[in-house]
Amino acid sequence: MTHRRLENRDVRPEIAQADIVVAKARAALEAMACGKAVYVFDGFGGDGWVTADNYAALEADNFAGQATDRPVDRRGLAEDLDRFDPDMGWINREIVVREHSARSHAQRLVEVLRGPSPRRPDSVSSSAAAARTVRYAWRMQRRAASSAREAAALRARVAELTAEHDAWRATALEAERALQASSELISTRRVHAGIALGRCLDRVRGRP
Repeated sequence: MTHRRLENRDVRPEIAQADIVVAKARAALEAMACGKAVYVFDGFGGDGWVTADNYAALEADNFAGQATDRPVDRRGLAEDLDRFDPDMGWINREIVVREHSARSHAQRLVEVLRGPSPRRPDSVSSSAAAARTVRYAWRMQRRAASSAREAAALRARVAELTAEHDAWRATALEAERALQASSELISTRRVHAGIALGRCLDRVRGRP
């Protein structure tokens, strides 16, 4: 059996094929940079999914799995995995671009070296924010269009079922009217038959 040294192994193909990356420390950031959903967990503890809400706390802990007091048992792990959302990947990518851009780090370093000074508008950050807003709006528009199509299909189905129900109701009413007419006809014939029978009996008895 041959062994490959871990530091010489290129993990990018494995990350590219994965939907979820279970990792910690730098590996978590690398998976986020690849646009993957990241679950912080190893033998020393875990903090679960990396999200926009808990990113700051997990980063402060270096994604070591010790940022929270929440134990990850078998049941908790299953519940967490049920909450997987494909959008976690691109959200993680946006977080890494915002928080770990080399240009942003260089700008912050320059600000620290220069000392306090009036902050100038960051056109790059504004452009990135605008781009994220446009992408998010486009995704929402596509989801809205899909929901509209589903709603239209449901309305058509409801109309079809309503028409079918009305047709069956009309058939039932027609059958009910036919039954009523038949009952009345039978009752009338019984009356006529009774009168005719009475007349015959009268004749037999000699009554005029």
